[in-house]
Amino acid sequence: MDYEIAAPEPASLIEALRSIGYNLPTAIADIIDNSIAAGAKSADVHLHWNGKDSYISIVDNGCGMSSTELHEAMRPGSRNPLISRSEKDLGRFGLGLKTASFSQCRKLCVLTRRSGSELAVRSWDLDYVAAEREWRLLTTPTAAAVPFLHTIKKQAKGTAIVWSTLDRILADDSVSGATAHARFNDAIDQVRDHLALTFHRFIEDGSFSMKLNGRVVKPWNPFMENHPATYRSPDEKIPFGDS
Repeated sequence: MDYEIAAPEPASLIEALRSIGYNLPTAIADIIDNSIAAGAKSADVHLHWNGKDSYISIVDNGCGMSSTELHEAMRPGSRNPLISRSEKDLGRFGLGLKTASFSQCRKLCVLTRRSGSELAVRSWDLDYVAAEREWRLLTTPTAAAVPFLHTIKKQAKGTAIVWSTLDRILADDSVSGATAHARFNDAIDQVRDHLALTFHRFIEDGSFSMKLNGRVVKPWNPFMENHPATYRSPDEKIPFGDS
């Protein structure tokens, strides 16, 4: 069969992946979902303000990944959507880590280790990829991720995800100005509210806990099941098919 290789232009594909429809709260929630799928019992989310050097980190105590597994996880479209998956895993196409991260930052670093294994590090620098016109996955940490080398090394297992060059959050404002700082602080509140709602069942049943900027995220149950004025009606079975 005659054919030609038609590899996508990295810069164009990157911008497409960045525009799938995430906002900051949903992007962080997608990463937390990965943590739960990896068996994490807790996650620590931190939005660190430092002007143009601001960063976001998500650290969990899940099973972690080997170097080979991390390389695969960092590759866009790394999973076949037809394969079986855990009932806790909401992912499907192997794009969540990348698209969620790329939607908010231009530098993504993942540091991870399995129990008894060495630390593995991989980074995407979107500006570097666009300049080189190749999907060059870096094996060194970004500047913002360097402090997390020690964080993951001292854990028995787990993963740290660090976003930096936050061009979507900081936008075009002076990144050292009051307007950008105020928007950053507003984003923290929006993230807290979204995580409290999205993961309220996991938090309520005690299977998972998380902190945001050092404060425990408390569940927000929209059904108000524990409110004293809530009336729980009897269960009703509705027949369907042969059931």
